[in-house]
Amino acid sequence: MNICLLNLDYRPFRTAGLTVYGELLADGLVAAGNQVTFVSARREQAPATETIDGVEVHRVSVGATDWLGFGAQAARLLRHLQKKRQFDVVHFLDVRFAWAYRGECIASVFETFQQRLHAKGGLPYAHSWANLAYRYAYFSFVRVTLESWALAHPVVLIAASEAARAELVNSYSVGPERIVLVPLGIPVERYERRDSRELRSRLGLQDKHVILYVGFSTPRKGVEYLIEALQRLGPDCVLILVGKWEPGYRARFERLLPASLRERVLTVGYVPDQELPLYYSLADVFVFPSLLEGFGLPVVEAMACGTPVIAANASSLPEVVGDAGILVPPMDSVALAAALGRVLADDELRAVLASRGQARARLMYSQQAMVDKTVAVYRAYPNGCHKLPDGSDSPENSHPTQ
Repeated sequence: MNICLLNLDYRPFRTAGLTVYGELLADGLVAAGNQVTFVSARREQAPATETIDGVEVHRVSVGATDWLGFGAQAARLLRHLQKKRQFDVVHFLDVRFAWAYRGECIASVFETFQQRLHAKGGLPYAHSWANLAYRYAYFSFVRVTLESWALAHPVVLIAASEAARAELVNSYSVGPERIVLVPLGIPVERYERRDSRELRSRLGLQDKHVILYVGFSTPRKGVEYLIEALQRLGPDCVLILVGKWEPGYRARFERLLPASLRERVLTVGYVPDQELPLYYSLADVFVFPSLLEGFGLPVVEAMACGTPVIAANASSLPEVVGDAGILVPPMDSVALAAALGRVLADDELRAVLASRGQARARLMYSQQAMVDKTVAVYRAYPNGCHKLPDGSDSPENSHPTQ
């Protein structure tokens, strides 16, 4: 098939888990023999057109408008490309990017602006009062304008989780027949437990209990609750934070971090993919206190590496974790500290969670499974056609993603 994928970013620029999703899907589609064109935003001095790992990449300039400008410029470029070639599939990797496009397409859905409006106790997540006011106004406006336009046009919506699918049905009145479930996946063969003794020694963490968080830290990730929980744990507990930060949230985090904890919190920033398994293997427990998550790839990566997982009982995380981890109420640092203390003190519990996590990641969340299920959706909806392989009119009946 000749497939066009559209996403705000593509390698070598990575700003969020959505970029990882795009990279893994494109790689898998190329490996399966498909022709893939990728439209993304132009960052820094990147060329407007190039080929990366068999993917023809086109980049559009968006400036400070981010996804808003990307949606408009991507739709314009796509119409230009379609004059020269016929795509079998046009797939927006986040439905909001499709707001300006009026042709037949497929779009993925993770979290919605309705969820963002109420993610933190009924209000938007934010790093300051001014930021809260901005996000409330911004989310409210986009919810009834661009997001509504974006949801109206795709022939089928690919939901990354049951939570996302339920949100579309209940809050947006999207017919369930338009939604197909395709969980994300990772190259599980890369995420295996490794010997991390050298890294532990280099970081000076001998005889320490290591708590790990991995992710692009924004106010919706709830990292501040990790600090509150760490204050309730013994001095032998150390927290490692891996990933990039939203600047305003980083400043708030630094203000909240007590002087007494500064030597127990290591902020290491971005870590290359090939090194991530070392950090997961180093950790005694992985924690993901996110208030709102479209899927939660770091949770799957940790499970694949055999690292016990504690996550917030919010949005998609309960279904991703299943019985392979411990769930705590979001924004509850007391419950989080209790769960951490329990896992760190119980070798048998850690072993059970590690085993369950590895089995779950390999069984349910492989890159190959994600690609195969996505291709099944493409074949079920060629050029917006509703005819499915078995002749039925419902994606649920053909089981392309179950």
